[in-house]
Parts: sequence; C-alpha cells; structure tokens
Amino acid sequence: MKYAFPILLIAGLWAATIAIFLDPGRANFEQTPHPKYGNTAGESYQMAQGGDGASRHRGIKKASLLLGTLTAAGLTFLIIWSAASGAKTTLSNRKARRLFFGLMLFGLVIYESAFGLIFMTYKTSLGNPADQPFFGPFPTPTSWIFCGVWLAPVFFVVLYVVFFHRWIFPPESVERFTQILENQRHTDSETPSD
Repeated sequence: MKYAFPILLIAGLWAATIAIFLDPGRANFEQTPHPKYGNTAGESYQMAQGGDGASRHRGIKKASLLLGTLTAAGLTFLIIWSAASGAKTTLSNRKARRLFFGLMLFGLVIYESAFGLIFMTYKTSLGNPADQPFFGPFPTPTSWIFCGVWLAPVFFVVLYVVFFHRWIFPPESVERFTQILENQRHTDSETPSD
C-alpha cells in the first residue's frame, strides 16, 4: 500500500495525543505549599506547587515519548517526501539515492537522539527536583532543548542549501520551468488585447 507509512504515522500521533489527554492522573494534582516570600511593603505571598512530578507524570511517560518520537519521524518523513518528489530523476541514480536517504536517516537519528536525551534527563530529574544537574547555564533537560532539538533542524537546512540544485530544484526542473515560461509568453504575445 502506497500510503501505509503516512497513515500509520498519523494514527500513531493521534493515539499518543489521545492517550495523553485521557490520562486519569491529570485530575489528581495536589498542591503543596512553598515557603512564604515577602515584598518590600512587608506583605507575604505563598506559592503552590503541583506536587510530586514523578507521580504526576507516571501515566503519560510512554505516550509522551511516543508522541515526541513520532513527531520527529513525521517531520523527517515530510522533508524526505518533499525533497524526493522534486528530485525523481536525480535520485534515479543508486549512489545519489543512497546518499540522500543516508543523510536523511542521519538527520533523523540526530533529532531522535536529542529528544531521547531530553526525555531521559527529564525523567531522572523527577526523582529529586531540588537537586538538578546543570549543563551549561540551564538544567540538563532545558539544555538539551536548546542544544539538541533546536539545533537538529540546522542539519536539514544545511542539506537544503548544499543540495538545492540537486534535490530541490534540479536542472531538469529549471529546463521545464523555462519551457513553461516561454510557452506562456508566446501565448500572451499571440492573444490580442482589447
């Protein structure tokens, strides 16, 4: 079946999203008081915290991991699909096809590794939220977002720039586009104006 992967991907994304929203643990958030903080006018305010993070996230860890993993895979799939559909003749060469899919797979591994590291470090931080390890100026999960998930698309941007004339707008497409423009100009010049 030609569209099996996109259909399964979308079904998986919906299943993970629904599992997260139907988690019964979401209604059991408990507030625990923080110490009171004062301002310069002598008034004091008390903040409330949502309770133990590990128990609060227990029911949605797997669904969250599935949702994030499928989202990264879906984005990579869309990039592969759009680039491959524009470069059918260029990718007819076995070596070019192997390079293309190898680089795309490497980009997916970068993306999934960054997300997996976020998930892993966040999960371990739930056990003792007061003792957070820092990576650079931020807690480790936040640093993985900045250094991993936000930088992973740069790999695809570099591929786009480097291989633009080979995958995105190959010479065959330039020739076809030029031919369409010339045909349109010829048709416009023959049409009498009112």
